[in-house]
Order: sequence, then structure tokens, then C-alpha cells
Amino acid sequence: MAVSLPYDVIKAIEEAIPQKEQAEKVVRAIEQSLCAIRKEAQERETVVKVQVEEAVREGLKDELVTKGDLKEEIGSLKEETAQIKEALKYTATREDLLRLEHNMERRYLVLLVVMLAGFTIFNPGFQSFIKALVTLFK
Repeated sequence: MAVSLPYDVIKAIEEAIPQKEQAEKVVRAIEQSLCAIRKEAQERETVVKVQVEEAVREGLKDELVTKGDLKEEIGSLKEETAQIKEALKYTATREDLLRLEHNMERRYLVLLVVMLAGFTIFNPGFQSFIKALVTLFK
């Protein structure tokens, strides 16, 4: 990878060194040094890039989820799902709730009839009415 100096720099070197061969040697030396510096910089850049990637990978290792972590979590979720399904077996269905509501309606109706019968039978006015009916038919 050749590096060439700008024209202005070459002109300044040629003006500073009147001997053309010496000036060309200085220009080539400077160009070779710049080329070596650029090559070394690229090599260092590659090394630094690898080091940064390693550091990032190490830094993220604790924060990222691994396949093993996912498998453990999936196993845990499967266990919880099985427990929920087992618990749902013992919950009432819509038909069960409707049947229970129907039974409760019957119980309330029977309770209402018994209460009305009790209030009627134990009412003193009703008792005297029944006595009057019984004496009427005797």
C-alpha cells in the first residue's frame, strides 16, 4: 500500500534540499515511514477490534439468556401449566353453575311456601277463621 505525499510537501522538500537525488531520497523515506505507520496502525486496529469484541462478549455473557436458561424456563412453564390444568379440572362448568342455580331457586320457593304457611297457620285471625268454618260444617 503505497503512500504518496501531497505535491506541496514534495515541492517544499525539493526547495529545502537543492540536490534532486537527496530530495527524492527524503521524499521516499518519508513515504515509506508513512506506509509503515499506516500498516502498523491497521494491525493495531485489528488487535484492538478483537480485544473489544472479546470484552463485549464477556460483558454480555452474564446478561444474555443461554439455551440452557431457556430450557429451564420452558420446563418451569410446563410444570405451571400442568398444575393449572389440574386445578381447572376441579372448577365448576357453566352447566354445573346453571344446575346449582336451578336447585337454589327450588329451595327458595319451598322456603317461601313454608314461611307463608307458617305465618298463615299461626296467625290468630286465621285460626279463628278456621274454627268458624269447622263449626259451620258440623
